Amino acid sequence: MKKILIAHPELKPRGGSEARPLWIAQALKEDHEVTLISQGNIDFPLLNESYGTSLQEKEVKKIELPYPSSIFTRFDAYRSLPLIRYCQAKANEFDILISSYNVLDLKKRGIQFIADFSFSDRLRRKFNPQHGWFNKLKYEFSPLRAIYLKIAQWISRTSSSGWKRNLTVANSKWTQLILKAEFNINSEVIYPPVRSPDNKVSWEDREEGFVILGRISPEKKIEQAIEIVRRVRDYLSHKNLHLHILGGSGPKSGYYEKLRTLTKNAQDWIFWEGPVFGPNKYAILQKHKYGLNCRPFEPFGIAVAEMVKSGCLVWVPKRGGQEEIVSHPDLIYNNLEEAVQKIIEVVENERRELLLRQHLAEQALKFSTEAFTKKVRNLISQFE
Repeated sequence: MKKILIAHPELKPRGGSEARPLWIAQALKEDHEVTLISQGNIDFPLLNESYGTSLQEKEVKKIELPYPSSIFTRFDAYRSLPLIRYCQAKANEFDILISSYNVLDLKKRGIQFIADFSFSDRLRRKFNPQHGWFNKLKYEFSPLRAIYLKIAQWISRTSSSGWKRNLTVANSKWTQLILKAEFNINSEVIYPPVRSPDNKVSWEDREEGFVILGRISPEKKIEQAIEIVRRVRDYLSHKNLHLHILGGSGPKSGYYEKLRTLTKNAQDWIFWEGPVFGPNKYAILQKHKYGLNCRPFEPFGIAVAEMVKSGCLVWVPKRGGQEEIVSHPDLIYNNLEEAVQKIIEVVENERRELLLRQHLAEQALKFSTEAFTKKVRNLISQFE
């Protein structure tokens, strides 16, 4: 039995990254002494309901750290300082330390799961360019920002040589290639755990509607998704095609307000569902036939995998880990016009729909919680 510490910046039922630390704990709790550490409250009943785990305090210990002072929470690079410093201070009290969200200098060799490239300011700008003058001013590279990041690195006692000695786990083959090309890091690919719906809904009982799932933010290109569905609707006017948008936005989100204004005259076919989690989310996904994603350079794409696991036919843009989820040329597009064309060609052909559904059903098996837990156990047993 090993003492294992699993670190995650914050554990709230928000998106897909929170599933990883919970399912790592689920995989290891019977054979090891597992502790979850995070900033803020760790509510096992709420998290279990949202992510399908069955964690209890008698099986998994938890350490709930306070958030940094309010002045620091305004700055992304400083938000996880209490977590980083605590893990470094307590590193020798555990046999294995695991960072379930990106790189972490643990002051000894540990395991780090890569969720995205937010830890690299250069790659963040490359894959997730900012929108709006304020965000560009705040996040684009400048001498002032370089100083800000250098101070954060100094306070956290973090170095690239420290985190590069960790065993690194990539969330897709695309992420694995970027890690090798940009940092010369070898990594193992373990796809994230994606919960399966409790029930199955037949294709015939589903509505002819599309679903967009994920955070309401500019990099998701939701306005493009709306335009794609609008054009498909116009061409296939004999079908009752509509769109459900699931996801939350930040406070006072100008992008969200812009989208609501854009769709104010389309309330008969565009429905804003807001943030939805757990069984309620899957209930909506399973009521509809189609899913759509418009963000390129997704390191993986949990939302895409959730739609696939729910039995939806899902179209995704080229370039990124989301291609590996659908893994079929009929479901991958290069631009808006090609997306419209490919969707129409499939929706009008029941035979092609059936073949693609069968293909995605096989793909879904790669992203199961069972496959994830098995690989995590093997990882821990082989770690030295």
